[in-house]
Amino acid sequence: MSVLANHERAIIPDGAAIILRERESSATPAYNNASFAKPKPSPSRGSRKAVKMTEPQIPITEGNSLARDASSARTPRHAGNGSNLDYAMQYATRLRKCRPSILGAPMEHPRFYESLLEHSGQIAVVLGLDSNVPLSFGGGSTVLRDCLKSPDATDIACALDALLKSGTAFETRLKMRDGRSIKARGVPIGRRVAVYFQVTEPDLTKEALCGALQKITLGIAILDFRQHLAVYNDRYAVMWGLPKSWLDTKPSLSAIYDRLRDEGKLPQQKNFINWKQKQLERTFHAVPERDAIWHLPGNRAILIQTHPSSQGGRLLVFEDISESLSLETSLNLSVQVQQATIDTLDDGAAIFGPNGRLYMHNEIFASLWKLPESELSAEPHLTKIAALCAAQYGNDEIWGMISDCVNSSELDRQLRWKTVRRADGRDISLSMTRLPNGATIAIFTDLTDLQRFEAMQREAAEQRRAGDQQTQPG
Repeated sequence: MSVLANHERAIIPDGAAIILRERESSATPAYNNASFAKPKPSPSRGSRKAVKMTEPQIPITEGNSLARDASSARTPRHAGNGSNLDYAMQYATRLRKCRPSILGAPMEHPRFYESLLEHSGQIAVVLGLDSNVPLSFGGGSTVLRDCLKSPDATDIACALDALLKSGTAFETRLKMRDGRSIKARGVPIGRRVAVYFQVTEPDLTKEALCGALQKITLGIAILDFRQHLAVYNDRYAVMWGLPKSWLDTKPSLSAIYDRLRDEGKLPQQKNFINWKQKQLERTFHAVPERDAIWHLPGNRAILIQTHPSSQGGRLLVFEDISESLSLETSLNLSVQVQQATIDTLDDGAAIFGPNGRLYMHNEIFASLWKLPESELSAEPHLTKIAALCAAQYGNDEIWGMISDCVNSSELDRQLRWKTVRRADGRDISLSMTRLPNGATIAIFTDLTDLQRFEAMQREAAEQRRAGDQQTQPG
């Protein structure tokens, strides 16, 4: 490109410069630098700072004046005796007339760009050759001081020294004592240098989650959407006897099942492949199965709860219920033995818990008080039973005595055994006993028939004595 073209780049945009180069390469006349001297820049043009600007692409339409000018510029009007200078100046003049409508307002004051960077959220500092910080954006000076106090302060200090002395750009990452990670990038800009910072806060959420999981006595395993182990606690590793070094590799749930099966720690299955596939489907189903109990070798029982987690993963909770299941089995056996014992009694029996609810009864008790089994199976409170009995027979003192015994800390000896008359006239023998677990058993015996039989026996005996006395000689 000619000297004139180099001079005119300050005012001719790139599009005009490209066309000018094409015009020069295809022109027939040959010009050299000796043809004319280098023109002195005029005050209006030479005082401008050369700014590389990219013109927007303007579609060529019939009504677009700039498009017509550009199309006409491709066909020189002064071919033959014209010059490249005339051609370029005419094109540049037409282009400058259209520039305000294309590019908008003139270039802003430099302070505009400083304010723009300051409000962009970018963290940066601009350093002078004397290592001062004339400009700081987004708290960049504070971040720089933190970097110079970090364990990696020597590295960034050497990098800054090389940047200031020789303009050597650098990019490094520093670890702060508070857990933050700072990425620093230094580049030379003119006679100054700029350092940009990107601060990454520590992942407190994950750290807090892992810390909280270690305090839980249950086994916890969190799976991601790929069915791989993402997070676990120590209790989970101990419960299944899996090494942490292997769990840290984040194996899949299928691989975990395979390893547990090889070590004999899963329920025995005839077809392990089908069983494993069903377990995976249940775990990652849209509505996962909430509770499942695995009966493992060695009389172990594990309760597994599945809950959806974020991003399509699953939260698995494992609880060793072997001891509680054993206690429950023993309790159920004890209850069955107690039920079988009171069923063999010839009297009505009812066991009330410390809370006053009916814990157990036999059929004779229900028959004696004519209470439906549907009411008794719901473990009603003794006050409800008293109301049902009052509706059947009327009010009496029997259930008041039972209530006093159940609610008292110690049984009154006078209330342990007593014969009372029910509202319908039948005589009931009531015996109360406190059980070791705090419950109270009440034994009901209907003495009405026995008393009638005894009365008949006494009457018959009296009649026999009276007859004997009459037959004896005087």
